[in-house]
Amino acid sequence: MYRHRLSIVMVSKNEEETIAHCIDSVLNATKGIDTEIILVDSKSQDRTIEVAAGYPIRILQIEKTSQLCPAAGRHVGFLNSSGKYIQFLDADMVVESEWISRAISYLESADDSVAVVCGQIAQTKTSSRYYSRFAEYLKKETITDRTRQVGSLFGAFMISAACLKDVGSFNAYMRASEEGEIADRIRARGYKIMLLPYLSALHNVDMDKPPFEIWKKNFNTSIAAGQVMRIAIFSHQALFYRLSVCKFYLLSAAVMFLGLVAVYFACISNSLAPILSWLACWLVLPVALMAVDKADIVRSMYRAVGYSVFCIFFLLGFFKPLRNVQEYPIHARIIKS
Repeated sequence: MYRHRLSIVMVSKNEEETIAHCIDSVLNATKGIDTEIILVDSKSQDRTIEVAAGYPIRILQIEKTSQLCPAAGRHVGFLNSSGKYIQFLDADMVVESEWISRAISYLESADDSVAVVCGQIAQTKTSSRYYSRFAEYLKKETITDRTRQVGSLFGAFMISAACLKDVGSFNAYMRASEEGEIADRIRARGYKIMLLPYLSALHNVDMDKPPFEIWKKNFNTSIAAGQVMRIAIFSHQALFYRLSVCKFYLLSAAVMFLGLVAVYFACISNSLAPILSWLACWLVLPVALMAVDKADIVRSMYRAVGYSVFCIFFLLGFFKPLRNVQEYPIHARIIKS
């Protein structure tokens, strides 16, 4: 049924600085394992393809006529894979040398309900505020001293191909949060996602990423979070988990709605009292963030302002229907077979 024991699916876009390190780490970690390695590139404009072509791997490139995003790359990679297990990686990651063998061993020894395994993801140091927060998130969510069941996937994970065929592929129309969306489907079908107490990969961060790119990431993440929340409403298995994950988007949206109401009453009453009352209400956001994140007041205020802005895009995503992945036009050019 499967031509290989394992398929490695890597997704890339303009990763000439990291792609060689990623592929080298994969080749080292898969020694002695029947593996096919597939790189799906999203129309890189640098030397990513040129560097990758020097390795014994398959290379596919998504054409510009299709939406370019990690979810699309993973979707195309899965459709072109033939392994019993599939390890997904971003091209700016370096896989830990023993992760692959440990992950396969766990999946093969577990019962059929266990379909996905994740591990700890470390991150290179950075002065970027965005990636510093992301590193804290990874530390909080992926570091464990015991194997335990979790509700989400993380960037470097291994999944059984049978599970992915059962629940359906990644939705190539999602510009972000594709792991959360597919994790909801996986759990809804009764499968388990397990977090193992091992390092799976190191994430190499681009410290020179311009502020515009960071804001674009936040916009896409907020819209995608709204789309995933919309889908979760129709699945009781996912709803309460998504309410927990999106709680600050939802709280911010409620507070901003109250702000509109306050402006209306301020206009008709010719008084600033409703606005002042709303400002006092808005302070609930930074206080809640301080309590949850155990952060200082300055950082919590900064994040509260961010949520106040991005909750608008969260709502846009919530009311924006997500297209069916079956409609995705797969125009993947074979660079190297």
